[in-house]
Amino acid sequence: MVKFKNERKIMLTIERLIGYTIEEEEMIEGLRCVELMDDVASEIISREVTIGGVAVQLQVRKAAPFNYSKYLRGTWDIDLFVERRMTKGLLRKLAERLTRELNKPVFPNPARTCFEIILPDSDVRIHIPRHSRRRYERELPWIKRAIDTAERIEHSGITVNVQVPEDISVAKAKRAKHLYDAKNPGVDPVEGYKIMRELIKDGKEDEALQKVYEAKLDMFRHLDIYGWEDPFTQSSVARSKVMKDCYDLALLNQICGVEDDIILEAFSSR
Repeated sequence: MVKFKNERKIMLTIERLIGYTIEEEEMIEGLRCVELMDDVASEIISREVTIGGVAVQLQVRKAAPFNYSKYLRGTWDIDLFVERRMTKGLLRKLAERLTRELNKPVFPNPARTCFEIILPDSDVRIHIPRHSRRRYERELPWIKRAIDTAERIEHSGITVNVQVPEDISVAKAKRAKHLYDAKNPGVDPVEGYKIMRELIKDGKEDEALQKVYEAKLDMFRHLDIYGWEDPFTQSSVARSKVMKDCYDLALLNQICGVEDDIILEAFSSR
């Protein structure tokens, strides 16, 4: 058991801290809901594609079907791009449609930085970007590219649209560099990527994952002690995000075959 200062408020096991992989039923339920969105909610969202950490897991499974499990990094959310700009009203309609189809309550949550779908039988949440109209117009070419080039990947009887490895790499490298520039996380993303790459290349993926989970645990410790708005907490949040992006980038390079030059160039691009 991981113990924090405010034990009545925060008591997390290591497993709960880590999150879920695509092998676990909680995440499979989330992916089933994403597949359902593609089937029955196209008039609400138009088209969608799975991006981020879950997309990495699915691409690793595709590239290394016989030994992919050891590489999987747990997470709590399934990130999506949807072609239509999401609003509170559309989020409510989407939740109502999923509730009817599943015959279980699905809850919409218009959070500060994204729109969430909260599932009835899983701790996993589905995240959709919360874009202003202007930002949506700026991001739309990238969203359309992700959707147009998506791969259909099957897992546990579920088939979802998944962003291609090269585009996941570019997005993750750019985010890690932005966090490094803005939040002073104490880890250079280029060096972090190179360290993770060499660990995975040497068959030490468990050691690489341990670095990711230690950074995540440190983030929760800072949150417990200092609170969300404190600069120490914000720096530790950024560090945790950079570390997981570096790990995912190393997987995309070593397991999925994304060229090193593509990743290193993305770190330096704007």
